This record gives sequence, C-alpha cells and structure tokens, in this order.
Amino acid sequence: IKENDGEKYKELLDEHLKSRCEADYEGSAGGTESTAIVKIFCRSEERHQLRYLQYVADGDTKTDVSIVEAEPYGDNVIIDRKQCINHFSKRMHNRLATIKRQ
Repeated sequence: IKENDGEKYKELLDEHLKSRCEADYEGSAGGTESTAIVKIFCRSEERHQLRYLQYVADGDTKTDVSIVEAEPYGDNVIIDRKQCINHFSKRMHNRLATIKRQ
C-alpha cells in the first residue's frame, strides 16, 4: 500500500498509531506466542477487570511454562490449560505414522 497508495498508507498508519499499539516484542520468532500470552494475562485485571483461568493450548510447552512462572494473578491462582483436540490429533497421527514406518 505504501508504494501504490501513499495517502491510504498514511491514513492507516495514523489510525494504527492512535490505537496505542504496543508492538514491542524483541526476540526469536519462537518466543512470540509465550511472551504475548503472558503479557495479555498480566494486564487483563487492570485493563478489563478479568482473569483468564482457562486457556486452550496448542501443545507449546514454552507457553505453559511461561504462564506458570509469571504467576499473573499471584501464586494462589491456578490457570487451567485445555488441550486443543486438533493439535493433539495431529501430533498423535504424526507419532503413530513414525512408529508405523519403523
């Protein structure tokens, strides 16, 4: 858009900046998800007066460990991880296929 429609680009950029975007992640691509979810959990009480007590996980243990270590609501609040059946099924299929090939 920047090259093809400079005016539209400026309009979108201004709108984006007004939205108070907090895109400030610096690190590896693999750490993006866990860093983002911890940040969202930690600010949820202040911004929205709510706590995320359950979340659907894709099997990424880095995210799980990050949430537990961050203790976003204190050490007495347990956050329950629910496993996404689609991700679980895919991993199970891949593991069974590997065993079958052996």
